[in-house]
Amino acid sequence: MKTILRDCMLKLSPEIFKTLREVFWGNVVTTKAIQKTLKEYQHWEDPKRASFSQTVYDLTRWWRSIWNIIDIEPSSEDEPLEKLINIYLFIKKGDITALQKKQGLNAENILQRIHINKTSRVLRESIPDWLDAQGGKRAGITMGPCYQLIEYKSRSDHKSQHPKNNRNNSLDGTSQARGHR
Repeated sequence: MKTILRDCMLKLSPEIFKTLREVFWGNVVTTKAIQKTLKEYQHWEDPKRASFSQTVYDLTRWWRSIWNIIDIEPSSEDEPLEKLINIYLFIKKGDITALQKKQGLNAENILQRIHINKTSRVLRESIPDWLDAQGGKRAGITMGPCYQLIEYKSRSDHKSQHPKNNRNNSLDGTSQARGHR
């Protein structure tokens, strides 16, 4: 399955690159750019059209996160866009072929960058800084993800140790099964 997907992506790469260039360097809305390409290639069968559309939407959605993993600035050149697709296939589809073949990618560095992405909300969710700040302000989130995790963990530990929340212990300290006396 992954080989079929990879082969399909390689065949579609020129059209994917062209569409991404329209979206990010031509300021065309993703849906419009996809529709334009699909109109040019009406002979494509449904699975190919679906694969193309899904890939362009996914690459647009995860643009910031994937470029951060590659650790270079976004570029409209073919070689960086090929890396973009290879990393996309790895992190979103589980295809490790590019990392195994080391096609201009340092596997250890890629894995470290993926870990960094997981620790940063803006990178993990692939959203702009302004949107993260606005969302955090509206939701009342002022602590970083690490502090939230620590706070959540300590609350969970505290609740599980409290006699009221322990289903196996009654308030007087005697053990009783739930629903039985």
